[in-house]
Amino acid sequence: MKPAYDLQDFARRLDVWMRYLGWSLHALAGATGIDRTVIWKWQKGRGQPRFASADAVLRAMGLTLHEFFDDTPEERLLRVREVVAARGPGGALRDLELEAGDLLCAVNR
Repeated sequence: MKPAYDLQDFARRLDVWMRYLGWSLHALAGATGIDRTVIWKWQKGRGQPRFASADAVLRAMGLTLHEFFDDTPEERLLRVREVVAARGPGGALRDLELEAGDLLCAVNR
């Protein structure tokens, strides 16, 4: 079962996606026009962005709102690894909720 996220999780999701996509705080601030101190505060959970600011961040990162609050390909693969390990050798892979391109994204990362 996939984890469920809400706006309370913005800080953690921002941090996860920035690491996954290789965005630095400085680069994201430059791409969005939002002060890096403000973005840093969001990352640390010391505030939440207004909708316009969140939209600017998602656009700069090339993510939709759904993608942002969904798992990264890396998180999905880690979940697969956990499921396979729990099922033991020869466990079925059909119920693992992988999306097309997840393996390719992980390999190319």
